[in-house]
Amino acid sequence: MEYPATYPMTLNGCAHWMREPGTDNSINFAFKKGFTGAPWVEVMRWRPEDTFQTPEVVAKFKPTKFSYMHSFSITESHVVFLFYPVKIDPKKFPESNFHAFEVFDGNRTDKTDVFVVNLKNGDVKGPFSTDYAYSAHHINAFEKSEEEIVLDWCPTPFENMREYLKLENMLNPPATFDPESVTTTGGVEVTRFTINTREGTVKSEEFPNTINSKFINNFDFPTINEEYRGKKYCITYGMAAFAYSRVAVVKKNVCDPDKDEVFYRENHYFGETHFLPTPGLTLIRYPKLIKRTNCFQGVSLRMMVSC
Repeated sequence: MEYPATYPMTLNGCAHWMREPGTDNSINFAFKKGFTGAPWVEVMRWRPEDTFQTPEVVAKFKPTKFSYMHSFSITESHVVFLFYPVKIDPKKFPESNFHAFEVFDGNRTDKTDVFVVNLKNGDVKGPFSTDYAYSAHHINAFEKSEEEIVLDWCPTPFENMREYLKLENMLNPPATFDPESVTTTGGVEVTRFTINTREGTVKSEEFPNTINSKFINNFDFPTINEEYRGKKYCITYGMAAFAYSRVAVVKKNVCDPDKDEVFYRENHYFGETHFLPTPGLTLIRYPKLIKRTNCFQGVSLRMMVSC
């Protein structure tokens, strides 16, 4: 097992590493701390020949808040961070018996800050503020133009990390179809941010529900064809849950909502999905877009297999 360098101290990193598009490099970040002063963020690049302790530091910057971030987004030229007003309060660890999910602390009156880091030159832009948001998982991001970045993400109730997996709750799901989603919260559904780095603005919009399904825009654990990571894409899969026992697999088409699909069956349970490309397909490359059939392979669910 390898650990970060002893100094500066690493306070925390990120569970979801990102492959830099078009390369074999891996991108991640960590909060760092010296003996004095505020923490800062380091964005790091690992090439195949690098050791864990010797990445290239792409950029350093001081965020406006110390935020718990489970994932981030990458495009062909940028890394995008959402600094949520949600953090882990270490002072609560002893009273919570060192259970991490018990020490989450959020402020719904605060803003979420967006930072954009240029992978080519280390330039940092931000913060650009938007209304309160929290997400465990981003879906994907891509560059709409030199100044605009599109980022799709799944709203997550951070309280569910504490409450959802309690054995008592899982053993006693509601008898009826509870209208409150447990994979999204407060009526906020899967959301698209359009970030304008020149104007310093973040435009937020949700996706239409043309198939009239309560599942289709209320999902988490998104997965895409990794050939589209950081590029314009159309398809993502995910898992939507209502009242524990009402769980569905969704196939979300962010380009054409009329093509959205859902598989739901009473007392069938799904977990985090993973994308497997259809063997033998070849990529057809067009400027700014890769076209490829997206489907689940080896799954006999009629609605999900669209190859």
